[in-house]
Amino acid sequence: MSSKSPIQADLHHRHEVAFGKDFHRYSGNLLDLGGFSSGIHKVIKDRYFLDHRSVNSRYETPNHVPDVVADVREDLGFRSEYAIVSLIDVIEHISRCDRELVISQALKYGSERLIICCPFETAKNNSAERLLLNRIGEISTEPGAASSILEHQSLGLPRQEELIDILERHGLPWQMSYHTCRETLFASFYRQLAAVSLKERSGIVRESDIMLFERDSEMALEDAYRVRIEVSLR
Repeated sequence: MSSKSPIQADLHHRHEVAFGKDFHRYSGNLLDLGGFSSGIHKVIKDRYFLDHRSVNSRYETPNHVPDVVADVREDLGFRSEYAIVSLIDVIEHISRCDRELVISQALKYGSERLIICCPFETAKNNSAERLLLNRIGEISTEPGAASSILEHQSLGLPRQEELIDILERHGLPWQMSYHTCRETLFASFYRQLAAVSLKERSGIVRESDIMLFERDSEMALEDAYRVRIEVSLR
């Protein structure tokens, strides 16, 4: 989320969802589309991939700069140069008309797997985001305080069927699973909104990350905020 946001997103948890199952100290390289060379960059290298490269068209602070500045909708020219390609919390920030283009470009770059991880559309997920937006609007006047979730709602959260249709058209095998307990995540957001200091807010984020990890092993569709799709490129 924006650096001006009164809440911090669950960066560690979302990357554990994307990579934690199979990629601890993975020997292959990663192309992280929509990522940044930030604090999480070091975590990815320490925990998952020794060779990690990020691509993004925008950055907000000197600590959030991608390795490659480019629009993920563009053809970056890579051809099966990366073992793993990831789109982590990116698709929901792409207009519906461009989502197939972004996924099609990503498929060109990998030789083993594409990992897509994103919030997905359900009535409960949409309602949770709208209620949070209303609450942020009540307490914050800073520009960009809710920019990320506003973008989710204006562009529309990805639908499962939408993503499946795109992958089916490419004829590639895929597996889908559900993650990130919505109740736990949004409870963290509301607690952060009530925090009186950055230190308190950061403590809440750490606590919620632990709870998210603990509750993630048997997540049902109706309780999940994120979907994870793993596409085999072999």
